[in-house]
Amino acid sequence: MPSLKDIRRRLRTVISTQKITRAMETVSAVKLRRAQERLFAARPYADRLAAIVQALSEDETAAEHPLCQARAVHHRTLIVITADRGLCGAFNTNLLKQADTFLAEHGTEDLDVVPMGKRANTHCRRKGWTVIDRVAEIGGQASAQVAGEVARRLIARFTAGETDEVWILTTRMLSLIRFEPHFERLLPLALGKDERRTGEYCLNYLFEPGAAEVLGTVLPRTAESRLYLALAESVASEHSARRMSMHNATENCKDLSQQLTLDINKARQASITTELGEIVGGAEALKG
Repeated sequence: MPSLKDIRRRLRTVISTQKITRAMETVSAVKLRRAQERLFAARPYADRLAAIVQALSEDETAAEHPLCQARAVHHRTLIVITADRGLCGAFNTNLLKQADTFLAEHGTEDLDVVPMGKRANTHCRRKGWTVIDRVAEIGGQASAQVAGEVARRLIARFTAGETDEVWILTTRMLSLIRFEPHFERLLPLALGKDERRTGEYCLNYLFEPGAAEVLGTVLPRTAESRLYLALAESVASEHSARRMSMHNATENCKDLSQQLTLDINKARQASITTELGEIVGGAEALKG
């Protein structure tokens, strides 16, 4: 059985750890609120862009745009968005497992990777994957500028024929305690027509200077907004996972400190009982 001194030392360590995890939980809660504000602000913009693209898709020239043309897939690009740091449970592990599965299914010879986040970059170096672009660190917050720069470089590669498909692997936030890895095709962009726009309620829009010219401006921004939205989803999910993980760690430290306090009391009681027994034994020996 550990000595009383060892138990007290361990209790002090657990209490110090509990203070750290509680502070990290508070910080993660604040960052989560800010990340959610960015995410909720980005969704309406992406929805409006999707509505504009949907209206433009009624034009016959829409499918002829380079960003919408699907072709035989000989080369793929996968964007992997992870966190920079750990201490967020299985957040990074689950997503990187999905990346490993994707590359195992499609092969690494005709597939390259764009890691975003320190953990994704470390994983790519360890696996030896072909990296054509990277974002070394996200910094704990979604950046529209960074997402736009990466999207524009990938658009250039797609239009030049260097890649045939671009996929995003991110973590979608379903609730404050539920998030899961999610695949989304970034390029080529899908033009979905609204089947409800039929009959007497069908409206024919006139675009100036023309649908093709408007698509040339809207479609690249649509790709940029989708990548930014995926980045915002990942950052919000990261802070939510870290908050939940630190909350669980704090509760575990609390339970362990209570158990160690009980062990200290038991050790003290055993020590007192032993001393009393020695005193009584010595007294009886003197009487004899």
